[in-house]
Amino acid sequence: MMFWVFMAVLTLLLLAWVLLPLLWNKDSGGERRASYEMQVFRDQLIEVESDMNKGVLTETEAQRSRAEISRRLLAAAEVEKTEIATQNAPPWISQIASVGIIAVIVVGSFVTYQSIGAPGARDFPLTTNVALQEQMLADREALDASRPSQSEAEAIAEERRNSMQANGLPSINTVNDEQNDLVDQLKEALVSRPDDLAGHQMLARNMASLQRFVEARQAQDRVIEILGENATAVDQIAHAEIMINSAGGYVSPEAFRALEKALVLDASNPRGRYFAGYTANQFGYPEQAYRLWAGLLEEGPEDAPWIPSIRAQIGAIAEAAGITQPTTLRGPTEQDIEAAGDMSADEQTEMIRNMVAGLASRLANEGGPAEEWARLIGAYGVLEERERAAAIWAEAQQVFADDENLETIRAAAISAGVASETISE
Repeated sequence: MMFWVFMAVLTLLLLAWVLLPLLWNKDSGGERRASYEMQVFRDQLIEVESDMNKGVLTETEAQRSRAEISRRLLAAAEVEKTEIATQNAPPWISQIASVGIIAVIVVGSFVTYQSIGAPGARDFPLTTNVALQEQMLADREALDASRPSQSEAEAIAEERRNSMQANGLPSINTVNDEQNDLVDQLKEALVSRPDDLAGHQMLARNMASLQRFVEARQAQDRVIEILGENATAVDQIAHAEIMINSAGGYVSPEAFRALEKALVLDASNPRGRYFAGYTANQFGYPEQAYRLWAGLLEEGPEDAPWIPSIRAQIGAIAEAAGITQPTTLRGPTEQDIEAAGDMSADEQTEMIRNMVAGLASRLANEGGPAEEWARLIGAYGVLEERERAAAIWAEAQQVFADDENLETIRAAAISAGVASETISE
């Protein structure tokens, strides 16, 4: 009821503000503009006489002023003879205009509210609103409880990686014994320095670059603990990213909460928006994922590390969302891999992990069209990782043994230097 009272008062005030000048039909007396000007000039003549009597103007100055004002007075008198007297509009015209304005405002407001408002929606008291919020929180907690936790997802991801290697797919981990030794030394040193923020940040970065994601996640956990309320959006995004990588691409409840905190702190962060789109797609909301990622593609820049990953997947996301989009294969192009040559070592690692490893994992677990197999082989070829390209080509020959699309994959294998141009291998 209070809503309607408020709307009625607001409407009345608006109508009064609009209609008062229209209905205030003060008679102008048929005055002409020139008549007002003539009166001004007469007043000026009086002021000239007054100034001369006070000694402000000399007789000569007063004569010049009187002559100029008189000239203007005569000109205004000539104009007055031909000027049409102004008259107010007839009262009935103002009344009709007022009724029309009232109808437009009242009827327009009603129609607009009926179309986009919520007629009949009841007003919830504060206690009910609090109860609804508590119920939503309980539903969220129940959903999180039904999904694998971070530690469970990490165990599943490790088992999947072992299974992939057992099936012949090569590992993408880069073994660097020297760097591993240095990182292990840093890890041991931090045992006695649990509050060393810079040390744990360095440990998390290096563990991630070595793709020791579980240990990187543990180091980043400690970074967030040390920072507490001072953790920035960048810190939370790094935490979410490491958790997603250590879980094999799965967004755990813990990773979701870290990403949620990051976006509350900075909703415009492009890396955060990338992972928000990634999460939306994984949770079955391709429309939101497409909107977030399409915005990032439009903003650029082209050398941003998330752009190749988005380009590789946005076509499938658009298709799932029912959005018309040119067909885009889910995998890196050769141009994408060549572009990695201009990136830093960390950016290259991230790019390869997001594109090549993601595509290899998807093809191993879900399969895919021949074009995606060809793209994966081509990517390994550009990276000059011929053993991996050869392993993918060997597996593709088994998967597409009696399929005419095998020739598409063969062409990529030939380009990568792992297949001959003859049919027999």
